[in-house]
Amino acid sequence: MAETLSESNRVIMFHRPGLGLSEIGSELRNTKAVVNELNDILYQLEIHEPFILVGHSYGGLCVQHFAKEHPLKVAGVILVDSTSIDLEELDTLDLPVLDGEDSDEIWMRKCYSYSLMNKEELRGIVNPSLTEKLKLLPLDIQERFINFQINPSLYKAMYSEISNWKKNGKSLL
Repeated sequence: MAETLSESNRVIMFHRPGLGLSEIGSELRNTKAVVNELNDILYQLEIHEPFILVGHSYGGLCVQHFAKEHPLKVAGVILVDSTSIDLEELDTLDLPVLDGEDSDEIWMRKCYSYSLMNKEELRGIVNPSLTEKLKLLPLDIQERFINFQINPSLYKAMYSEISNWKKNGKSLL
């Protein structure tokens, strides 16, 4: 998708620290940190005209925070399966899909535990796999997808983000 868009638009893809090949650093991982990092990148790239932000999952919460802090820089926002700003309210509802095995507390414990492991330990626990469609990609790209899932920094970032996301969502209301 980004490749197609880049034929007629300037496209910049940003992985939050700890995801992909980005170093995580030691600072708190929350939407405010992402807003500051993205703003720094835009400054370094000398991008001054309004642009469209696209955010997926937790990135959607970050995009909304950026748009709130820098409304004149944003021409539009596209949210793809975005984390809700109403996370606190969602916890009060009886939603079997959101309750139980995948609660925030359980995810935080898993992420913290995974963040202390090495890649081989994670490979055994996470058991990363590829969809049939991803298996059609070149082997080096397939390996990048697998390595993404077994990177301890990913889980360190997720632990910090999940720890803060209700407070971050509430600040956007």
